[in-house]
Formats: sequence, structure tokens, C-alpha cells
Amino acid sequence: MTANNEQDAAKEAAAKEAAAKKAAAKKAAEEAAANRKQTFVATFRLLLDGSYAAPGATVTLTREQFETLKPLGAIEGDWD
Repeated sequence: MTANNEQDAAKEAAAKEAAAKKAAAKKAAEEAAANRKQTFVATFRLLLDGSYAAPGATVTLTREQFETLKPLGAIEGDWD
């Protein structure tokens, strides 16, 4: 009986470790995606990071900035 309990405990510990690694990988992927940037064209004057971008200028945005500006029609293009 003791051997079975030890095997069960080892399996449970391994499963917990695998779940923790999977959660850490998911978090790292989400953080990388949040920090990723893409370039778009401004459709009107924008204030980004303390500088103005004129209409027609290319602007490099984070996903969060894109999601704020796209519904307003402030930029052209789609997030890839």
C-alpha cells in the first residue's frame, strides 16, 4: 500500500509541475503578445507617446493602442 501511495503522490506532483509550467508558458506568451507592435497609417492627427503623428504618417502601435484607435477610425489597417 505504501508504494502505491508514494507512486500516486509522485504522479500528482508531476501533474502539478506540468500544470505550473503550462501556466507560466501561457503567461509568457500573453506578455510577449502584449509587447508586440505593428505599423499602421494614421488617418488624422494623433498624440502618441508625447509626439504628434500627422494624417498619413506611419505609426507603430501596441495591440492595446490599436484596439483603442481602430474603432475610432484613427488608423488604417488590421492587426495581423
